[in-house]
Amino acid sequence: MPEFLRSWIGKHEYGGLPTPTKRGDPNPPHWRLDAIAATERPRSISIGADGRALAFIQDRDTSDIWLLDLDERAPRRLTTGRDPMPYWEDTTPAISPDGTTVAFADQGAVWLVSAAGGPPRKLIGAGSSVWLDSDRLLVVIDRDDCSRLAIVSTVDPWPQPLVRASAGLDANGDEAVAAVSPDGRHVAFSFHPRSDLNRTEIRVVDVETGTARALTGAAATHDRGPAWSPDGTTVAFVAQRGEWFELRAIDLATGNERVVASEDADFSELSWHTDGTRIAAIRSSHFTADVVVVSAETGEVTVV
Repeated sequence: MPEFLRSWIGKHEYGGLPTPTKRGDPNPPHWRLDAIAATERPRSISIGADGRALAFIQDRDTSDIWLLDLDERAPRRLTTGRDPMPYWEDTTPAISPDGTTVAFADQGAVWLVSAAGGPPRKLIGAGSSVWLDSDRLLVVIDRDDCSRLAIVSTVDPWPQPLVRASAGLDANGDEAVAAVSPDGRHVAFSFHPRSDLNRTEIRVVDVETGTARALTGAAATHDRGPAWSPDGTTVAFVAQRGEWFELRAIDLATGNERVVASEDADFSELSWHTDGTRIAAIRSSHFTADVVVVSAETGEVTVV
């Protein structure tokens, strides 16, 4: 066969994934890289306790904090000139329970800004803040090569350790991803022991006494992302069993743990509905992420 008649039959792949067929059409005349970079991208959304206000980050030339009143539908920018941040290195802003203040992280510190506007105030050198009540926050502070959860007051930000007693537990590790119970008396969090780097467990601590106990934990397993049910009796979390992170729940009174939903997918970012019967989550599988609602009783998954 003449060389010019030879043809090649195959498939185009990159990293084992088929690449799109090139149609040969020119790019749209308005397409340019700086236009894509200038597209505003809202992300990292949190909702206030009253369900009326949303705090979020909007990326463009900066990664500033915005507040949106769902009744007025007119967003207000609370910061100006915050350095651009990739979402995977940033933290979600948090609205105080009384709705007057927004906490956010920037430049290795936790800052507070009034929901009504005004200059932000640097509170403490820490990261990843969660409101304990309208006057106190939980923050993550690095001490002795470990990450610790600490309580700080908005008036006097001298950090106090959240966990002050953990009898029978390995205390050498990292504390993170705090979730406050509906009554504010307990905090569930993820703990990563340094003695077993292939392990993450859920612990819960009494805020008043500082006494912690383990809810979950086993070698070569990862439990994380705790979320309290509205009645405070159950903690949902995601658990890596095999290849995927499934959705599980544990009853605090009995310690009984059960699988709520398990699919060939990863569940994350859990949030209970106020009626306690459903859990909203992100389900990710095969390069696709869906917002889903999972029945807390039957485990039925509905794509939103």
